[in-house]
Amino acid sequence: MPPKPAIRFAGPEWFVPKDDAIFQHLPKTLFKSDVYSLGCIMFYVFTVCMPWNDATSVEISDQLRKRVTPSRPKGSIVDDEQWALIEPCLSLLPKKRPSASDVLKKIKDYLVSIGIPDLTGQIEKRDNHPFASGGYGSVYEAILNRKTGGRVKVTFLHWRMSPA
Repeated sequence: MPPKPAIRFAGPEWFVPKDDAIFQHLPKTLFKSDVYSLGCIMFYVFTVCMPWNDATSVEISDQLRKRVTPSRPKGSIVDDEQWALIEPCLSLLPKKRPSASDVLKKIKDYLVSIGIPDLTGQIEKRDNHPFASGGYGSVYEAILNRKTGGRVKVTFLHWRMSPA
């Protein structure tokens, strides 16, 4: 079982009874569990509210055992396009969750749709050694080669994902 702080980001497959027929043959180290966690992170980013915000750890695990996942917040906090990114990641069954590649493509498309440019191919790492690193990513100094001309020093996070 994930440690207590991670319970808000852990998939239902971590909490169901061992004899549950739907989840019975799933290993507990599924990459699709990470996709569920990514959905919870997007939930937090778009709402500035933790998934299961008002629930205790026990209440969260009880809801997950009952096959309930976080629901869309009420009101206009999350628009339809944002929820379309989050909801598939929070699917009850891991096999129904998208691959990390699919999620990354949808995030990229979403960012472009709201006016954030795609910088693919324009970033040039200055050094192969990050100046900061953690469990899921490393921070590098780089140069942004602008399409309009000119170069700008930037910092970027290289997020590590395992292949689906």
